[in-house]
Amino acid sequence: MPWHGKSSPPIGWQSREYELTTESYLQYILAFMQALELDSPLVMGCSIGGRVVLHLALQHAEKISGIIGLQSGLDAGADVYHPKTYSHFHRHDIHAGYSAAGWMAALIAPQSPHNHRWETLWHYASGGPGVFKGDLHYYSYDGDLRNQALNIDTKKCPVYLLSGEYDWSAPASGAEEIAQRIPGACFKKMDAMGHFPMSENPTKFLEYLLPVLEDYCSVQTNSREDY
Repeated sequence: MPWHGKSSPPIGWQSREYELTTESYLQYILAFMQALELDSPLVMGCSIGGRVVLHLALQHAEKISGIIGLQSGLDAGADVYHPKTYSHFHRHDIHAGYSAAGWMAALIAPQSPHNHRWETLWHYASGGPGVFKGDLHYYSYDGDLRNQALNIDTKKCPVYLLSGEYDWSAPASGAEEIAQRIPGACFKKMDAMGHFPMSENPTKFLEYLLPVLEDYCSVQTNSREDY
């Protein structure tokens, strides 16, 4: 996604503050799908990605064949992530990357392998100026789903939610609540996992992901047979 990892920000980035919104996030995903000519993909996202897949299913269900939300939540606690709380993520006298990595370290399960833990934190420490703060704008405010009806037809767009037990920012109870609000949605709490299952402990994460993919394939096969 623009601004993240080794992707350059848009031209003129220096003249405005980055703030991720629901609409821009969805447009990035749809443009990516179009560029790769993906036909009804199964989409998986974690953290802010675990939120945006819900928006994707709500607004563009006809373009996908299902979603897997990792560490999904209706909101990320607007009080906890108030702008005054995280204003230090975009200051010239503070290394925002190190600060973000320190914060995220508390979301990783203690059982996660040492090397994967530090690789995950490295990516947060390497974030560009203001990127983490801009993502929190979407995560805490613009992407809030608490007061929206989650009208997702799981017969057409299966919904799977997986959440680690050690994540206090997007607790498993929140994803379980989402599943209860979407008829037919599937929820599973992942033991010994934190906020970054795919990077902090990829081997163990597969133990939870593979059954989901098997179920998804079974559902798709049965749907084709019914059709």
